[in-house]
Amino acid sequence: MIAFRALLLICWFVIVMVTANALASESLKVAIDVYSFDLAAGNWRTQYCSDLLLHLGLIGLWASWRSGFSARGIVLGSLCFLGGSLFSFAYLSILLFYHKGDIKKVVVGCNIVEENS
Repeated sequence: MIAFRALLLICWFVIVMVTANALASESLKVAIDVYSFDLAAGNWRTQYCSDLLLHLGLIGLWASWRSGFSARGIVLGSLCFLGGSLFSFAYLSILLFYHKGDIKKVVVGCNIVEENS
């Protein structure tokens, strides 16, 4: 679990640096325009953008579900969807720290069903 946490933090740091560089060289409007054009182009970039969009939607839905679709959960899900890895990696790191690496608690959140022994 320590190796996974370290990898997660390294990946988060990389995406922070790439995002900072992109924002410094181009505006957020350029990113939205390029993404929208690529999504509508009907080529391999469309496939990649669709894959990303569906992945972000699934991560956002998971974050909302694990919090019981509460107001907090919907905000977290929206941040995962809109923020991508920039938010999701930080969120996962916090969950792993808070739950002391218990992956079951990280994944299912408030949906844990206690097993009867």
